[in-house]
Formats: sequence, C-alpha cells, structure tokens
Amino acid sequence: MRWGLSLGGGSLRGAAHIGVLKVLDSEGLRPVAIAGTSAGAIVGALYAAGLTGQEIENLVLKLNKRTVFDKALKPCQYPAVLGKVLLDLLGFNPSWKLPLGLFLGANLSKEIALYTQNYRLSDLSMKTAINAVDLDTGEEIIFTNAKMKNEDNTIYVDGFLWEAVRASISLPGIFTPYKWQDRRLVDGGVSALNPAKVLRRMGLPFVIAIDVSLESTDSPAPDNFVEVLLRSFDLLGYRKNKEELRLYADLTVEAGYKGVGLKEFNKIEECIAFGEKAMRDALKKTGISILR
Repeated sequence: MRWGLSLGGGSLRGAAHIGVLKVLDSEGLRPVAIAGTSAGAIVGALYAAGLTGQEIENLVLKLNKRTVFDKALKPCQYPAVLGKVLLDLLGFNPSWKLPLGLFLGANLSKEIALYTQNYRLSDLSMKTAINAVDLDTGEEIIFTNAKMKNEDNTIYVDGFLWEAVRASISLPGIFTPYKWQDRRLVDGGVSALNPAKVLRRMGLPFVIAIDVSLESTDSPAPDNFVEVLLRSFDLLGYRKNKEELRLYADLTVEAGYKGVGLKEFNKIEECIAFGEKAMRDALKKTGISILR
C-alpha cells in the first residue's frame, strides 16, 4: 500500500524519528513520501536524500552544542540588546540593527548540505515536503517536489534541502529567520507542528504521523528566557497539533520522550531508543502487513 510518513517538530525529542526509521529499515518498510517540520525536517531531509536510519543516527551523534548553536550575538552586544528592549518599552524606539535570534544556524545548514549532497528537492526520487512560515505574510511555505495545487495561504516551492531545513528549524527568537528570496522564513511549527496534512494533500491513502510533542508539564521546567520561549511555543502548538493529527493521520505514534529540552544533548540516544520502542509497539498493534 502507498503510505506516507510525517515527522513532527519537538526540539531534541525529534531524535526519536531516527529510531522510527531504524525500525522501518529493519522491517523493509519504506514510505513513498515523507514530510517533516523543524527537527522532523532534519531527519526527513537526510532520509529522503538516501541515508538509512542507522546512518542518520551516526551523523546526529556527532553533533554538539557548538555545531548547532552558532551564536548570532557577540558578548559585547548583550548590553545593546537589553538596552534596545528597555528603550523600545519606554517608547524611544532606537533604530539599532540587531540579530533577530540568538543563533545563526549556519553550521547546521552546512552539515545538512554536505550529507544531502546539496540536492534540491526536485532531485529526489521520494516525494518530500518540508514546511516553514513567512514571518511577514503568515503564508505557509512548503518546500516540496510533489505537484500540488496551491491553496489559500499556502505556497509550494522547490529549493535545496539544506535551505528548506534551515527555514523549518527557525524557532522564533532562537534561530534567526532564514532569508529566502524576498521572504523571512521561520519554524514550520508556527503553522503545523506535524505536516501530516501535506501528505494527505498528496492523495496518499494512509498517513503515519510521528508525534514528539508533549504537554508542557512533561518537559523540563524553564529556568531561563530561552526555555520560556520554547515552553510557550509548545503550549501554543500542542492542542492544535493533536486536533490536526486526528484529522489527517491514520496512525499516530506517540514518541515524545519526557524530560528533554533544547540543551540535553546527552539524552539523544535515549530519544532514539524511545522512538524505536514506540514504532515497534505501533507495528505490533496495527500489524506490519498493512504497510506492505
């Protein structure tokens, strides 16, 4: 049967998607299409470019905080940022030019470009979709090689895998928006934390969604402003995400590993193992034959 796999966003919890792919590989199961948001975009892009789940795991385990979090701000700029915020609040509105996020994402983009062989989505044999959002217009921008009819407030485009990923991971306030053509793109989760609906628009009869979102109480309590931003992002998207999965996914695999935030790189292997178990349990419950 023709089926698609949708990988949702969720910071480092998205490493669970790798465990899912390892299970599918071991069972000889491969979707005809894949879609990803944010962390799911990273894993989905690498998989669509031809890497196996094990190869993606090997790559991701080499990542570290320095690779992922290349600072957009220099220490000497911190007082200027605080000063501008305070002056804006007081109504002075100084025209200082400051970065629109804490991190650039350039290092991660280079890694993705390297391991996806600088492919464009149109170079891929597997139907692939990665979503982002235009910060200025609110339009959903979906990088894809599938032919789909444009819908209201949704634009489908071709592009390099690395730039689609860079756009989709642009958590507001964390990574700077990605400048693409005349647009400023931010995290796809602003519109859809899990892009199952995109696969449904491709006309696939069966969609599996891997959900790594969590209730806010299941993630670490925030202890700095960055984690406050992330917790707020989770709160805004959680309920909308669950409702969309009920509408667009035939099978939702809950793979969100509790207690993992943006900085727990030491728990990536645990997230991968959790994804493996979640997928194996789902296949046992539904039966592998349905995907063959």
